[in-house]
Amino acid sequence: MMGIYVDILKRRFAALFFALTLISPSILASDGATAYITNQGEDSVYVVDLATAEIIEKISVGKDPAGVAVGFGKKHVFVTNPSGQSVSVIDTTTRKVVKTLALTGTPLGIAANPRRPEIYIADWDNARVFVININSFEVEAELTTGKTPAGVDVDHSGNRLYVANRDHNSVTIFDINTREKTATVPVGKAPFGVTVSFDDRFAFTANVQSGDISIIDTHKLEALANVPAGEFPYAIAQDPSTDYLFVTNQQESTVSVIHFPTRREIKKITVGDYPEGVAFHDKTGFVYVANWFSNSISVINSETLEEINTIDVGEGARAFGRFVLD
Repeated sequence: MMGIYVDILKRRFAALFFALTLISPSILASDGATAYITNQGEDSVYVVDLATAEIIEKISVGKDPAGVAVGFGKKHVFVTNPSGQSVSVIDTTTRKVVKTLALTGTPLGIAANPRRPEIYIADWDNARVFVININSFEVEAELTTGKTPAGVDVDHSGNRLYVANRDHNSVTIFDINTREKTATVPVGKAPFGVTVSFDDRFAFTANVQSGDISIIDTHKLEALANVPAGEFPYAIAQDPSTDYLFVTNQQESTVSVIHFPTRREIKKITVGDYPEGVAFHDKTGFVYVANWFSNSISVINSETLEEINTIDVGEGARAFGRFVLD
């Protein structure tokens, strides 16, 4: 436990040092960390060096890329191409597409299992999730969900899969070991992104049409509360050291900061136009937000709750998923 507290103190000192000295935010970034940003308007993925805030690679992928996930073992990054009915497999060493997996339907949300070589892909049009083995690149199962599944996430134990069903106002929960449905939990209206907490005790959905987030108790398998956010909340990232949730609000170009213990919004941070994907990087305390209409990434300091940098990327940046690779 002592190591956790030492790490938190180091991060807090780094944030204070930045505020006092006004050094470049990129200096505080983790060595070797990169972000894989899907650019839907140009069928590409940009690889961003988070230490220098520079584009180090542009990778052509399938049609209209949206979802992204770093696979088990960090050897590959997987990108969903909804209009291309495919998944692009990027080698993280060469930063080249090494395989394209053809899928029927409309692959959108994607998540990787942190404990085993599997990825899970939501088929927006056909109420199902594909289970794909990333060693064989074969579809091993199809799991039935609610209507129009969007975001997916896996708990940190690797045992449960959570799927946000946009037009069913629910989250479907699966036991990954048995591949059986555990529960269907009603949430707010039109859930899109779903995120499991760092301790696996809760899951959070961003509910586009009800303008709030739902908090699910993963033991009781029920929604505990809905917390107001901004207009059209899309995706959520969590900072466990501060108990903040960062929620992208598409139609007001902001990020809501929600204090989880008190279940209230404490601030709105203005970012680029139409923010979508969001990720928290635990080694730096920075939050990265993909702004679809601004073709940019906003960098937020999770201690000061301020936007500290903007990185230009490709046309139509979405980055829907866990897109940061350490």
